[in-house]
Amino acid sequence: MPLMNSSQMSRSSMTGSHDRKLRYRAILEDLSTLDDETGNNEDRIDKTASAVREAKALRAEGGLEESARHPGEGYLDSRVLHAASNLAIRCSEAVSGNVNTYDKHELAQHISKPNKSKPNKSKPN
Repeated sequence: MPLMNSSQMSRSSMTGSHDRKLRYRAILEDLSTLDDETGNNEDRIDKTASAVREAKALRAEGGLEESARHPGEGYLDSRVLHAASNLAIRCSEAVSGNVNTYDKHELAQHISKPNKSKPNKSKPN
């Protein structure tokens, strides 16, 4: 395996950092489009979790030494985590808001009705 001189290592580091920054920006763009969607909160949370996993993998790919050399990656990583956190909060608030919109009387009737689809299992003596 040929050894790389410092110039080659620096170029390789810059290329890797540039690629990671592009991927971080793509994740940020995906999160911003998710934020604009008004669809299913469960899907939005799943996509948000996937974005966080991808950002975590990018952080691990660069390593500590790369992070020190290229602080812009850390900045983009923190922006991804901030956007994901805000999106998760909004999804959570939407769910909490939906929970409080039920009709209490309808819920009470539903609870008091016996479920006829389930057979009554009594233990034999």
